[in-house]
Amino acid sequence: MVKGSGKATEFYIAGADKVFLQAEVKLEKDRIIVYNKQIKEPVAVRFAFSNTAIANVLSKEGLPVCPFRTDNWEMDTSKEPEQ
Repeated sequence: MVKGSGKATEFYIAGADKVFLQAEVKLEKDRIIVYNKQIKEPVAVRFAFSNTAIANVLSKEGLPVCPFRTDNWEMDTSKEPEQ
């Protein structure tokens, strides 16, 4: 479930090019469906995967969902974060 009355936040998806874009999110029963119209064949999802993420998705028990990623791609930490 989503905390507050807004949309679920902090979900990002990427295709094989490894470029992550913010995802649209639909919560259906026990599933979280993520998509972005610009990514035709998504291969990876990340949730709350940043130092400043403020996620608003809770389990049915009311506990925050833990940050996760489905990929194991190496990350370039030498770049300055975008502002």
